[in-house]
Amino acid sequence: MGKMFPVLLLAVIPARAEIIVAEGERFTPQDSKGWKLTRQDDSFASHTYGGMWVTHGAGLGAPADSVGSVAIQTVQIPSAGNYRVWSKYQAPPYYNYLHKIDIIQNGKTVFSHVYGKKGTDRLWSFSGVSDELWWPWGVDHDAAEAPKTLASLAKGTAEIRLSTVVNEKPAGDRFVDFVVLTTNPADDYRGFKPYRVGTPFAEEALDATKLWMRFRNGSPNEAALQITRAGHFQPQYGGARMTSPRVAPGAWSDWFPIGPFCRLVHDEGLWLTLPGATGSIAVQVARDEAGKDLAGDLTVASGEAIVIPLEVTWNKQARVLSSRAHAERIVAESKKWRRANGGRKPRQIFCYGAFTGPEPWVSELKHTLGYNTGLPEKYPDSQWEGLHSHLYNAAQIQQFARTVKNRDRLRFVSFGDEISLGSIDFKSPANQTKFRAWLQRKGITERDLGIAPAKAELTSVGDARLVWYSNLFNEEERFADFRARTELVQKELGPNVLTGANYSPHHLALYYGPIFQWVDLFKHRGMSMIWAEDYIFSVPEVPQIISWTFAQMR
Repeated sequence: MGKMFPVLLLAVIPARAEIIVAEGERFTPQDSKGWKLTRQDDSFASHTYGGMWVTHGAGLGAPADSVGSVAIQTVQIPSAGNYRVWSKYQAPPYYNYLHKIDIIQNGKTVFSHVYGKKGTDRLWSFSGVSDELWWPWGVDHDAAEAPKTLASLAKGTAEIRLSTVVNEKPAGDRFVDFVVLTTNPADDYRGFKPYRVGTPFAEEALDATKLWMRFRNGSPNEAALQITRAGHFQPQYGGARMTSPRVAPGAWSDWFPIGPFCRLVHDEGLWLTLPGATGSIAVQVARDEAGKDLAGDLTVASGEAIVIPLEVTWNKQARVLSSRAHAERIVAESKKWRRANGGRKPRQIFCYGAFTGPEPWVSELKHTLGYNTGLPEKYPDSQWEGLHSHLYNAAQIQQFARTVKNRDRLRFVSFGDEISLGSIDFKSPANQTKFRAWLQRKGITERDLGIAPAKAELTSVGDARLVWYSNLFNEEERFADFRARTELVQKELGPNVLTGANYSPHHLALYYGPIFQWVDLFKHRGMSMIWAEDYIFSVPEVPQIISWTFAQMR
């Protein structure tokens, strides 16, 4: 046996890519010919529900016909190297959004490229990769584009220059969320594959958020502040928690960063908890690490929530307040609102929402907004207990009926969240027999079908007329199933209990809506309660459906 020699194994650890994010709202327009700070609500992001998130609530916008407008931003390049230059902009499909990015160092243009030409390969929301992309629930889309050519940059300052250029028709308004410089040359960003973030380079941009917090430890012992967010940024729904540095009793903490923790693609709610605190907690939030540019100076109880405004990093008017303070302002303002029906709440239309809490201001806010369910006895005619969720089948309905308490206060039952109406078995012989009987009962003729009804085959593919009538039969069968559940609920729980559900996924052409679930189901009494979350939010483009929905509510 030969000698054993030690071998040194060296693991090659890839260097972390350098990333510089130049936010659109931080660019300085040099003229009045086009570029200007543009709030999210004034961009394509405000118009339909699709894959659109604007970090920090604003970007740089210019009209479609603007030519020659310039905006600049100076950034620090941390180390010399070759950088890929990405533009993150809004790109509803099949239009041009031409804009040019130049990078200038030491008086020389070291990079120049025109972005936004339709048909260009880009990265899209939801980890999409394509030259053009159209989502069925909306046409507003985030796109990230970068040429393969890299910019050779020296360490030190660099000027990023955004210019509007001649925009070929069909031309769209330009909205740039931010520009990213990265030493990673790949078509990649954090959360791209596997899919973990809804929009390109959002994690990188959020990591660059500049926002700090400090607090005074009012507990008798050394303690750390626990900060929790719930999260509603696709697909990051799970929430998260961070913990501050520990602080001596009675002392103020140092300023610590909270910007990267916040998901500032929307207003961010943060719950603050200080173990052992017996009184209120003094909290400050600032836009700078030294605390000179205060965005919030408030006191909260341990466990209370504060709201970080979406625009807080750049809008000096944006203030961090507690949820309680927001509620108290709304209640105070409501004293001046016009009131119908002498201020009395409806008795036949019920307003319910999943907003709870033991604090008195929660009930007062709900009362102010017109809630007439789930409120304490001090609010007249508002003690319905609201929603029970979820009962997915007859067995669950019957089991719940045997155990439910305060049955006389129950008003709503949900058949499920993020569900579909389902489908029958198209290959079942029993369904085939029922289909032919249904055709005869409906008076469908051979002229309608192109084949004798007695020979018609239930199918989801093939002849268009057979598929059409097969789908109608399938829908009515599913309506009947839900109608039976609704009837069972009314029998077991009472005739005043309403039924509903929230659908998902949403497909087909949602500009017109899958009428069978939005409208026809209710005509067949499959459900009796309109669920506002996706009925109104996801399909805002259909005035006929919304009109019908509100007519039913009235």
